[in-house]
Amino acid sequence: LLSSLNDAAYIVDDVPLIISIDKGENNQDVLAVAEAFVWKHGEKKVIYQDKNLKLRKHVLQCGDYALKYGNVIVLEDDLYVSKYFYQYAEAALKFTQGNDRIGGISLYNHRFNVEASEPFEAVDDGYDNLYFQFASSWGEAWSKSQWERFKEWYEKNPDIDNRIQIPVYVRNWSQSSWLKYFIAYLIEKDLYFLYPHKSLTTNFGEAGTHVNKNNTNHQVPIQNGEITYKFSELEMSKAVYDAYYENVYLQ
Repeated sequence: LLSSLNDAAYIVDDVPLIISIDKGENNQDVLAVAEAFVWKHGEKKVIYQDKNLKLRKHVLQCGDYALKYGNVIVLEDDLYVSKYFYQYAEAALKFTQGNDRIGGISLYNHRFNVEASEPFEAVDDGYDNLYFQFASSWGEAWSKSQWERFKEWYEKNPDIDNRIQIPVYVRNWSQSSWLKYFIAYLIEKDLYFLYPHKSLTTNFGEAGTHVNKNNTNHQVPIQNGEITYKFSELEMSKAVYDAYYENVYLQ
């Protein structure tokens, strides 16, 4: 991940990089890698948590950087980014600015339906994006306003376990999942994530704290050429999907 970030193309000279490390058994090894890494594109901060936050609290804490910086891109450590991930994120955030129907930006493009365990391919309607009532956890970006609206909802301690409009498979995810809450938020508020047709990240699917064994289902091809993005508005898009991976225009 760190090497791919260094190799990416940036349209500004100073890109702050925050490496946030949760406390864990191998913390000293991870901390040593982070401190030794030379970031070529701006200021680097290494933040080591003094207690184990676990996944949900840690990701939510990272999302809070949108409040300080105006926008944030969150990347977990099992990802690899396209050279053009930053250009895409900036373009998508700018395009969705002021649109209250958009809950966030995904850098990842799903090619596997996690609800049905089948391949997934979104309809090509001539644009570089689709809309999905499913938050992204394999590379995501939020503006300050997008994050503020979610946190306002989340801090009311919503009980989503019995909300039948939320897919059962989502409700059955571990309590350590922040993603299940964001998906519930999108469904309840009728919001969408903007997704790319050409993925800007891929997930290696290696075994770790939250994955028992290696799994290549979520490795996807990534964008390898520069694009002037052509985004569709939600109301004009034909590539709009609900949390079951079903196109909302297919009756």
